[in-house]
Amino acid sequence: MKKVYKQFNLLNIDTELEPMKVNKLEMARIKQRVLKRRKRKQIPKIAGAAAAILLMVNITAGIAFPAYAEKIPFLASVFDYFNDENKVVFEGYEEFATDIGVTKESNGISITVTDAVYDGENVTIAYTMKGGKELGTRPGLEGSFIIEELEKRYQYGGYSTRYLAEKVGEHEYAGLFVYQLVKGSKPEEVHINWDGHTVMDFNNVSTAHKGDWDFQFHLKKLESKTTKLADAGVLLQENGIEINMSKMVTTPVSTTLYMTERVLHDQFQPPIDDWHGIDVEYKVVDNLGNEYKTINAYDIGVHRELNNLGQTRLMMNVIHEDAKSLTVTPYVSILKLGIPLAVENGSLNSIEVVGEPYMIGPIEVPLSE
Repeated sequence: MKKVYKQFNLLNIDTELEPMKVNKLEMARIKQRVLKRRKRKQIPKIAGAAAAILLMVNITAGIAFPAYAEKIPFLASVFDYFNDENKVVFEGYEEFATDIGVTKESNGISITVTDAVYDGENVTIAYTMKGGKELGTRPGLEGSFIIEELEKRYQYGGYSTRYLAEKVGEHEYAGLFVYQLVKGSKPEEVHINWDGHTVMDFNNVSTAHKGDWDFQFHLKKLESKTTKLADAGVLLQENGIEINMSKMVTTPVSTTLYMTERVLHDQFQPPIDDWHGIDVEYKVVDNLGNEYKTINAYDIGVHRELNNLGQTRLMMNVIHEDAKSLTVTPYVSILKLGIPLAVENGSLNSIEVVGEPYMIGPIEVPLSE
């Protein structure tokens, strides 16, 4: 310990700096990186001792002088910030994440990609945004997102995206970008080019800031297990709607249910004649009473003209290890076209929900030992 204290005495730290207030994101960063252990390779004892000294110095600086924490990439813990009972749960993501720690600044806005996870089902990217201006209520980085291994296989569909964002301080935001690989191949490794050109508020698309934020990194696929469900007869037909569960994919960070949704027009009786389609949301609980947060792939609503959109999917967090079955309850919303909205190069009809969502089912999904 004396050697450690000698190292501290040699450090050139301005002790006159005044502590600053720590916002929720900074607290989450420090808590996650200091208190949680991540799975990493063993390092030699000599290198480990040096790393321990450096870690202790960084912890001290991060707590006593929080202004430094924002400048240290490895303190970013966006996944942990979104791991909340009132939000979509990303529990365990920080343990399996690949550290990126790259910052790009443009048009007065600084964006840092902190971590990313690829589990074969989704590419989930954690990032922070900070600038001298308000960016909206749900800002996200929009632009070209290319996975080299997939080339143009997802160019015309088969994927879905989701932006999550929270304001964590003055002009500071935490964000998650989820790129869902709904259909097609799932390579063992992905090389990603994310060429962001707009920071857009997805709750108010008129609020947009142009710039140039480009990121390149690669991720390796986590282990996964696929269980076929079609052979188990996991099928629901009720009120003119058919839902067929085909398979379940489990990874260390997520569980994904694949299914098809279909409208049986000779049996379906909508409340209005000019209905446009249906949308289905799902509530999932296990036999132990645990309820799971879920993310639906966008565009899974069944359109009247198409009858069905084929394979869709439902993503959730990891199932409890002692659970023996899942109860999946669908909630159906009837959709109709609303008033036209003015957009670039024309107009687009809004979609309105008719009445309240109603329940069908449920569907029982057995879990293998």
